[in-house]
Amino acid sequence: SDGILIDMREPTSSVDVLRNEAGTSVAGGYTTDNLLTLDVTIQDPIPTGGVAASGIKGFEIWYSANGAGYVKYQGRTFTLAEGTSLGSNQYRFTGVFDITAEGGSDGLYKFVTRAIDNAGNYEPWENALDYGDQDGCGGLTACSVTFDLAAPVIVQTSDRSECGNTAPNDALS
Repeated sequence: SDGILIDMREPTSSVDVLRNEAGTSVAGGYTTDNLLTLDVTIQDPIPTGGVAASGIKGFEIWYSANGAGYVKYQGRTFTLAEGTSLGSNQYRFTGVFDITAEGGSDGLYKFVTRAIDNAGNYEPWENALDYGDQDGCGGLTACSVTFDLAAPVIVQTSDRSECGNTAPNDALS
């Protein structure tokens, strides 16, 4: 007899790498670029008992700037049409995060992903916020980078006493 298959297992996701505009990994480090490329892997594992998984519906990218609350990137859920199938209910998405388009500024940004399957199961937040023992990516659901976009400011003073030199100007010539 035909039965109803129920997928109650949550999908999973991971941020595999954060790259700057030159393609160099900057996870856990710094970038002076305003654009950041995220590589994300999303999977809907086969439920216990070997029945078919419902499949991935999409995923969300959330970010936190300088310890503030998490904000959904672009306010939307990304779809599979924006990714590439890796087979076995697994997909790869490469997207660009633009700090200036998000109104951001310098500082530490943390990124998390959260997958959603066709049965309506969301990846649990405790998984999405799992940093493990590092601030890099490497297959964790979350990772971080520090944006440093502001050019350094050089402050010049004419009062040499502020620099520790109290000799008159003509004595230094």
